Amino acid sequence: MFEYRSDLKKKFERKTFPHADKFEEWCVYCLGLDKYRVLYGEVESETSYDTKAAEDSKKGVKSMIRKGDIEPHQPLLSIVLHMRRRHVIRVLMYHIAWMEVLGFSHCQGEWLYALLVALDTPLYPDTCAMIRNLSRLCSKLRSELTSPKDKFLKPLNMILSIISVYFDQKDMSDNFMEY
Repeated sequence: MFEYRSDLKKKFERKTFPHADKFEEWCVYCLGLDKYRVLYGEVESETSYDTKAAEDSKKGVKSMIRKGDIEPHQPLLSIVLHMRRRHVIRVLMYHIAWMEVLGFSHCQGEWLYALLVALDTPLYPDTCAMIRNLSRLCSKLRSELTSPKDKFLKPLNMILSIISVYFDQKDMSDNFMEY
């Protein structure tokens, strides 16, 4: 995909999306305001911020709410295609952290798939470690499913397959077809 990236960029106009460091804005952008509130509480709360980035991110979320931009966005090609590698890695890292708290959802599955597909190989060592953590998390969540017909079984298996096969992390593979 990446050798034809410039041609694709001409076909798919760039959509606006948050800056890579704006983790709270990305939460609203990807998961919607309801999930944001579960993770970070009310936007209007007057708390002290640990960093300037956190304060800026809160302001960005307030701006998104004023604009009515509170529904989750799908990971369209016009978004993911225009993200730089470090941006993809950063947003993937956010999704892993959110999944640890919220669990798996269809919306997150779409984003994880799109971000994994957008990752270039070879991977940086820290990125490789991150997707291995994602694989462990998906395996854990899958093991907690109560039915072989659970709606999240196939998406979790697909993410595990991508990590195992595409990113050559064969040791992270298991007999997921048996579940």
